[in-house]
Amino acid sequence: MESIVLIIIGCVLIYFLPSCIGWSRSHNNGTAIFILNLLLGWTILGWVCALIWSFTNSNKPEQVIAQKPVQQNSQYFELEKLASLKEKGIITEEEFEQKKKQILGL
Repeated sequence: MESIVLIIIGCVLIYFLPSCIGWSRSHNNGTAIFILNLLLGWTILGWVCALIWSFTNSNKPEQVIAQKPVQQNSQYFELEKLASLKEKGIITEEEFEQKKKQILGL
């Protein structure tokens, strides 16, 4: 009698193996896997589908936190652009000096 109880317990554990795997992996669809396993697990196809589903990617979508780009010294980049414009002859030396003072707050 004792061995029959152990066999029944073993069969129930094997039957609900997909549900146990889904819950242990904190699967998003753990409840759905359990329902599939409960209702269609008696068919081999239902059990195999539940088992495969329990092993699929279970991670909840990671929350992407938008980070502000590291703001580098914007004055430096403005001056660098101005120097480039001056070198190319697009602005004059006086315009360069005037803009430089404006950027530096002088």
